[in-house]
Amino acid sequence: MGQNRNVFSIRWGLEYPADTSFLGMIAEKVDVTLRRLRTDAFELERIIVAVLGVCEEVIEGLLNEDGESTFRVDMVVLANRVQFSIKCHLDDIPADAATGTFRPHGMTARSLELASLDFANDSLDDVEGDLTDDGTLTLTLTRILPEDSRRDPPVYG
Repeated sequence: MGQNRNVFSIRWGLEYPADTSFLGMIAEKVDVTLRRLRTDAFELERIIVAVLGVCEEVIEGLLNEDGESTFRVDMVVLANRVQFSIKCHLDDIPADAATGTFRPHGMTARSLELASLDFANDSLDDVEGDLTDDGTLTLTLTRILPEDSRRDPPVYG
């Protein structure tokens, strides 16, 4: 008979003004979450650098730092899978950017000038984007943690 094991999960989402000064808050939230899961320091650093790189490039390259633009970061941890979703609305969509799902090396990623997706793709397990006709950009970054780099926090009671 198999052992029943509850799978620990964490979900959070935060919305920020398009301002790079909020990157420190994102880094802190990711760091605290992954440390709580006792994630290996190397994995933690790999994830934070990739996520912050994408967030920074989205803010600086695609959004107006006018106080009106915002971006949202969601993090989901389920079993050994860590997934981030970075979502924003673009006022200007480049003419050669196709709507729909795209990968880091595709024409849409190049037209949006998101070089950080290449780094994230090299550092994480899966990176994809989605651009809708109304200008909503969603970037999804996924890392599958090796078995020895993440343990569930202790459960009391």
